[in-house]
Amino acid sequence: MSIKKPDLFLIGAPRCGTSSLFRWLTDHPDVNGTHPKETFFLMDPDHPLLNRDANLIQHGWKSFDRFAESRAQAKWLLEATTHHIYQETALQAICELDDHVRLLVVLREPSSRLRSSFNYTKHNLGNLPIGYSFKEYANDAIAGKYGNEVRQSQSSFVLQNDLRHGRYHDYLKKWKSVFGSRLYPVIFEQMQVNPRQELEKICRFLELPAKFYTGYSFNVRNASRVPISPGYQKFAKKLYRRTPKILRPAWIADLYRRIGTRRISSNGADKATMTELNEYYRDSNSALAKLLDLDLQLWETMTDAS
Repeated sequence: MSIKKPDLFLIGAPRCGTSSLFRWLTDHPDVNGTHPKETFFLMDPDHPLLNRDANLIQHGWKSFDRFAESRAQAKWLLEATTHHIYQETALQAICELDDHVRLLVVLREPSSRLRSSFNYTKHNLGNLPIGYSFKEYANDAIAGKYGNEVRQSQSSFVLQNDLRHGRYHDYLKKWKSVFGSRLYPVIFEQMQVNPRQELEKICRFLELPAKFYTGYSFNVRNASRVPISPGYQKFAKKLYRRTPKILRPAWIADLYRRIGTRRISSNGADKATMTELNEYYRDSNSALAKLLDLDLQLWETMTDAS
């Protein structure tokens, strides 16, 4: 019996719309997706997000079968752990697979990605104090003195490293040198404006028929939202975790997001913080554009506006 291995990887980056892209791709009849989307199978051995029950280092590829959904006619098996972009284990393991393998990476203007990650940790996960602002976090991160504000160790690790994780060039130069044209970059902001056009480009890259997306509804998933009542959010999360998975229809979570949360708005303090962050990322963005032959003028427009 052959061991199932993914041949299409969405390696990152976190908070760049990958949940939506994963859903849109796996709705295509020629793409299988792992369950869950993020297996954390190829994380480095000392990383707190490593899947302790099934990972390459301890259990080998044979343990990957538990994540692989079967659809006989599908051409691709997609795995989408967004932190794999930062992992040496993932880079080496995927490199050792055959030349059929393809990689996607979604990139978002890094200051906006950092703010989204902070908001998701604070509001969606509820793992930061209500009074702790993005301005405080960004200042702490830039000064290298990020403290112990996070209530959960995995979220703490993510936020401690999130500032440098937006310097995409530092990580992607290794991936690009290994995979060359088999690595396809997707710009989050372009995908946000015209998802159908971006999916058609991805289909060409993967040699898939793009007509599937004619008339397709591109629903957004996993967006950062503010709970209307933090106390109610804590209660709802606890109740959800204690409910057996078979009794968790997707519409319940969607209903909660509609009636129990609201969109996150920016403020003047954030704009000043974003200006400082934009300067921090400027040289990295320039190097990234050259590395992947990208036109990132849209990012420049965004940073000028902030």
